[in-house]
Amino acid sequence: MKHWAGKIIGGAIGFYTGHVVGLALGVLLGNAFDRTQAKRAGGESSATSNGVLQTVFFEATFSVMGKIAKADGRVSEREIQLARHIMARMALDEAQRLEAIRLFNEGKTPGFSAEHILAELAEVIGRRSSLAQIFLEIQLQAAYADGQLTVNEKDVLHTISTNLGINRVQFEIIHQRIRAQMHFADGQQRGHAQNSASQLSNAYQVLGVDAN
Repeated sequence: MKHWAGKIIGGAIGFYTGHVVGLALGVLLGNAFDRTQAKRAGGESSATSNGVLQTVFFEATFSVMGKIAKADGRVSEREIQLARHIMARMALDEAQRLEAIRLFNEGKTPGFSAEHILAELAEVIGRRSSLAQIFLEIQLQAAYADGQLTVNEKDVLHTISTNLGINRVQFEIIHQRIRAQMHFADGQQRGHAQNSASQLSNAYQVLGVDAN
């Protein structure tokens, strides 16, 4: 498997800023991560370990995202759009995108349990707490994609935190930050829509006609 775990992680970091500059910085950080990992992979066991980290992080990201999307009983269009947006931001090739979709759909199935993949993720992450936090942030964004956090979604998020060693204080700090970011972004979108409507109304007035 190619060394693209860093690009996924870096792209996710850039995704949080919501800007092209942030995404570019994230990808640069991701490339640096990949190069560092490649240099450190001095033996077969190290290379294997890096490959496992890449695979498990990728699988956990999209399968758990599907689990969260289905947690409230219905997968909304905004949740699907967010998943697609993250795939695009991570610059996945066609094969990786199709695999991400398959994992997302697998996570949506009623019998899917996140415990196993989260246990695997915790094992390969080890003491890399920053990776655990990035993973939680991605899933929080998925949970807030439809504008609210349900009880079932919060249960999944607490399962993530428990498995990845994120305590309640750390969870709330990350939670409040992501919630504020998502609400701010949502408010910007609503404000843009309102401004567009206002401009259209003004245009009708200038022309001396009504909207009909």
